[in-house]
Amino acid sequence: MAEQHINEAAEPLINRRVVLAILVCSTSVNILSTTIYMPALPKMAVEFGSDVSVLQGTLTAYLAASAIGQLIFGPLSDAIGRRRLLIGGLLCCAITSFGCSLVQSATTLIALRLLQGVGGSICLIMTRAVVRDINDRTGTATDMAAVMASIALVPPMAHSLGGLLTDVYSWRAPFQFLAVFSAATLGAAVFALPETNRGVPQMPSALQYLQCYTRLLRSPQFLSYTAVHAILIATLYFFYAAGPVVLIGHLGLSPSTYGPVVTIASTGFFLGSLASNRRVARHGLDHLITIGSAVSGLAAIALFGLYWQHAATISLLMGAVFVWYIAYGIILPNALAGALSVHSDIAGAAAALAGFAQIAAGALGSVAGYGVTRVDEMAVIMCGFAALTAAFGWAVSAGKVRSAS
Repeated sequence: MAEQHINEAAEPLINRRVVLAILVCSTSVNILSTTIYMPALPKMAVEFGSDVSVLQGTLTAYLAASAIGQLIFGPLSDAIGRRRLLIGGLLCCAITSFGCSLVQSATTLIALRLLQGVGGSICLIMTRAVVRDINDRTGTATDMAAVMASIALVPPMAHSLGGLLTDVYSWRAPFQFLAVFSAATLGAAVFALPETNRGVPQMPSALQYLQCYTRLLRSPQFLSYTAVHAILIATLYFFYAAGPVVLIGHLGLSPSTYGPVVTIASTGFFLGSLASNRRVARHGLDHLITIGSAVSGLAAIALFGLYWQHAATISLLMGAVFVWYIAYGIILPNALAGALSVHSDIAGAAAALAGFAQIAAGALGSVAGYGVTRVDEMAVIMCGFAALTAAFGWAVSAGKVRSAS
């Protein structure tokens, strides 16, 4: 019998549209926590009498706490449920965001950002685990794509909103907005989010944590899907690091137009996620990963071809990046759905380990972008990432790995 789109055990108690809306907001809390205050860093540095590089450490602190938090709270949610942890994570984000708006020193801000990172990690992994709880494998990919399409433009919008709030009010205003948004999402979760993991609540032991992660790390299926996901994230952060240097320093794009140009290109992610949402039920997530991998490879080859033919204008280069963003939107929700579906009884642990890999890959991608100043250098590295994506994507679709429902 064909799989049902909805997990039948969860369906009677769950309004999926309401749940997905809450999950979109929860994921947005995590995204806003890393982006909305960035335009305020120079003003914060002046008020605190600190170097901007010190305040950039607030992002490092958040990401480090998020990485560790995911490894702790993922398996914990498999044992005691998702709802109470998501409520706790949102409460933590609301309180720490308000606290950040009141601080008088960089040291205190960094400390609060560590706590905020813990809350943000819960928001991220609970979103993914809940989506898996209420769906079968294909439904997970469909709803994951819907969530990603909904948040596709949050990062560029957050930068713009953060800059506006800082200019009109002060550097404290972005944190105040984040506190209000987190509190509103918390209220919605308290009143409208049911528990989706209906196992018997029990606190996991250290041995159980180890068993969960050992089980996942021994699974070729999980590792292949996670590798595809991680390579995409590494490519994205590589572009974040190298893009401004190449486009502004090498091709002469003005700093004021860099943001809008990249925002336009990133709409490809929205289109790719939307296409995935519409097509995964018909074609299957493994097939879409293959298609996305091919599109990613074509974008990287086009980028290198532009350099080879000495035709690397800003518009053509960003056209290639736009195509890559489409591939990113096609692959990412399906790779995540595959990783979460290998062992669906420990979806929280799977979401945590995939999230940890995401942060590690982002860091490595950023490092790969250091020192890249020319189009040819960027093209060669992106071709390498695309080749790795295609290799793991082919392994998935060729039947070398299969995911359980």
